[in-house]
Amino acid sequence: MMIFLLCLTSKAQQEAGTWAVQVRLGMNVSGFTSYKFAHRTYSNDVSADPRIGMHFGLEVERQLTDVFGLAAGAQYSMQGDKEKAKVMGYNFGMTNKVDYINIPLLAKFYVSRRLALKAGLQPAFCVRKVYDDGIKLSKIGVHVRDFDLAIPVGIAYEFANPSRIGLTVEARWNMGLLKMAEGTDPDGDTPHNSVFQLSLGYRFSL
Repeated sequence: MMIFLLCLTSKAQQEAGTWAVQVRLGMNVSGFTSYKFAHRTYSNDVSADPRIGMHFGLEVERQLTDVFGLAAGAQYSMQGDKEKAKVMGYNFGMTNKVDYINIPLLAKFYVSRRLALKAGLQPAFCVRKVYDDGIKLSKIGVHVRDFDLAIPVGIAYEFANPSRIGLTVEARWNMGLLKMAEGTDPDGDTPHNSVFQLSLGYRFSL
């Protein structure tokens, strides 16, 4: 595998010292590594599904060598999950809407001329903490923390022309490092954010 990557890397021909900006828009499939929110206090019959949302933002890139660069950006990310509970024979459902401003800080490594791997750290600031009808999660005993930190890992393919202007497609997984909420489970459950992102971007040189 290492020999294969080295062979690919030898064909990468990115221009060192250049700057670029990428505007991104895409879909989120989000959830929590442990989802036991307030329904847990009423019933053990609880299940969870991902919340489908979207994200949008921009990133600025600096190419340090012909194969390695750095990127930093900001994006609005609609996250959370959907929960179902059965209480006294009745089915209840709710969508936890927990949205963030993410600040991805990424290292970018080209394994070929157009294909790049990305990884780094992502501070995030929570800007929305509600469920279905707009009631704050804190009203049902769930206190979402204002700050989160994740490890983003992704792969991107660039359809850029020689002037490095063009479309990009990227898949990224954000793995939460911190407990994102308090008061979620009387048994001491510790939920973390887990978000898969698929995005389309437009990239242009500065």
